[in-house]
Amino acid sequence: MHIWKLNVGSLGHLSSMNVWRAIFFFCFDSALLLYTMAQDILKIASTRFYNISLNLAILIKYTMAKIYDICAFILTLGVLCISCCISSKHWNEFSDQSALLSLKESITEDPNGILTHNWTTNTSVCNWFGVYCGVRHRRVTALGLGGMGLVGMMAPEIGNLSFLSFLNISDNKFHGSLPFELGHLHRLKVMNMRANDISGEIPSSLGMLQGLQHLDVGHNSLTGKDFHFMICEFLKKQLSN
Repeated sequence: MHIWKLNVGSLGHLSSMNVWRAIFFFCFDSALLLYTMAQDILKIASTRFYNISLNLAILIKYTMAKIYDICAFILTLGVLCISCCISSKHWNEFSDQSALLSLKESITEDPNGILTHNWTTNTSVCNWFGVYCGVRHRRVTALGLGGMGLVGMMAPEIGNLSFLSFLNISDNKFHGSLPFELGHLHRLKVMNMRANDISGEIPSSLGMLQGLQHLDVGHNSLTGKDFHFMICEFLKKQLSN
C-alpha cells in the first residue's frame, strides 16, 4: 500500500516573497494526499472478504495509519493561513511606507527638517509625524502636513494610500500639477490643498471620489474646464445632502 507523507519542509521559512509558492506546493500536496487516500480506500473496498468485520478492521487500521498525514495536513493549513495573514500585513505596511517615502523624495525643501529626520525606515509609518493609522488594520488613514513650509511636488505614489480618508497639505509651497493617481483614493473624505502653488488642469480622476465631503483648493493656479465642472458637481452634491 502506498505510504504518502506530507511535505512540510517547504514551509520552514515563509516570507512575503515566497508565500504564493508555498500555497502552490500546499495545494499540490493536498491534491496528492486526497488522490492517494481515495485510491487506497477504493482498493480496500473492492477487495472481497468473506468476513465483513475483517474488512472493517483493515479499513480502520488504514485510517489510523493516515492520522499522521491528516494531522500534518491540518497543521500545514494552519501555518499557511497564519503566514498569509502576516505576509499580507507586512506587504500593506510596506506599500504605505513606499508611497510616503516617494512623497518625501519629491519634497525639495523641508525647513524644519521634520520629514528628513522623522520619516525614516527605522520606525513604523504610524509613528511618523503627520501620519495617522487605523487602530485595527494599521493602515495610513490620515495625512496632515499643513503649514510646514514644504516645497516640492505631489508624488503620484500617494494614490497607493488606499485607506486614506483625510489629506491636508495646505499652506505649503507645493507646485506643479496634481497627479492623476489622486483619483485612486476612493476612501478620501477631506482634501485640503489651500494656499499652495499648484497649477495646471485638475485631473478628471478626482470626479471618481464619490465619498469626498470637503474640498478646498483655493489660492492655487488650477485651471481648465474639468476644474470648474468638478467644483460645480461637488457643490451640487453638498446641496443635495
